[in-house]
Amino acid sequence: MTPDWHDQLPSARVLWRALRTPVFDPSDYAHPQVVAAAVGLLDAHHRHDTALGQLTRMSQASTEFGNGEWRVVTDFFADASRDIRALIARVDTVVHHQVLALGIDFSEAAVHPCGIGTVLSRHTRRWALATADNGELVPSSTALGILVEEARVYNRLVKQVITGRVRLPAPAHQARILP
Repeated sequence: MTPDWHDQLPSARVLWRALRTPVFDPSDYAHPQVVAAAVGLLDAHHRHDTALGQLTRMSQASTEFGNGEWRVVTDFFADASRDIRALIARVDTVVHHQVLALGIDFSEAAVHPCGIGTVLSRHTRRWALATADNGELVPSSTALGILVEEARVYNRLVKQVITGRVRLPAPAHQARILP
């Protein structure tokens, strides 16, 4: 008998609840490592977007910035990028071990091009774009429709993996950033 996927990994709805909570406590969730990584990804994407915006403004400014200012912003950008990659890798490793523990038969499964960590990163990036500064979803936002679709993609992938229809690549090959 195939396990229910939502018992093995968090659904997008669970992730949304964690992303909205004012005080996050991983022990409140059945899948604390994955949920904590999602919350960490949201923070890293916010930092990444802030640095990218700052770099864009600096490059378009008519005044020149000193090397020190550029260095601070590029370091901030690099740190956020590194954190995103590390969190993607963490999710993929957790999922890999979870799938191994379940003993799922992947003999007939197609290989998916990326891991759940990459899909989760893309999802949390869309969450950042679809929410206001206070973390509330903006109903009229174009990004909200994209976020809902990303939630479906995430849920569908998790279900396909847990039911053995899709096999994920090895964790070491999955840690990359997708828009």
